[in-house]
Amino acid sequence: MGSGNIHRMLVQNVAVCMILLATFRLQAQQYVRSNERAITSFYTKQHKRAVIAVDTADKYIVYRYGTSKKIELEYPGRDTASWRKMQFYWYRHPSSGENNGFDMYNISFVRDTFRYVVFLTNAGDEGGEHLGIIILNLKGKILAEIPGDLRTLKGHLMALRDYEELLSHGAEEYDDPNIN
Repeated sequence: MGSGNIHRMLVQNVAVCMILLATFRLQAQQYVRSNERAITSFYTKQHKRAVIAVDTADKYIVYRYGTSKKIELEYPGRDTASWRKMQFYWYRHPSSGENNGFDMYNISFVRDTFRYVVFLTNAGDEGGEHLGIIILNLKGKILAEIPGDLRTLKGHLMALRDYEELLSHGAEEYDDPNIN
């Protein structure tokens, strides 16, 4: 094989690698589109990704969940009525004296016959911080608990307080099963 053929093969291999990388980047970007900003994102312990994103012009809010190759659930989509389809609840109890503080943030929505709750709680030194997704039936029975990996958390649900006038207010607290 001459050096010209080797050079051509090398150029072809580099081109193929660049196309594959570009494809991977496009797949990874589908969780947050170019006209969106992520409020929060994290990976679950099962290596799935959860993202809450908003349109940069505040036209909509969206939840996406799935693998690096496929979004398995997108709700409610890029819908201008999306703000009223999501319920936001937060509670803060500051620490005082010997009492640890407690912070709870969650955003939830109903799709079909299930309620999905993305939550972040912090029960101070003793209770620790917990993150994840809970799936309940409409009677309130927990069907699945999907723990999040705190090491992968970017952003914070607390940032949704800036959008409270657009979001529906959650009427009920979500009790984190990890907190005693």
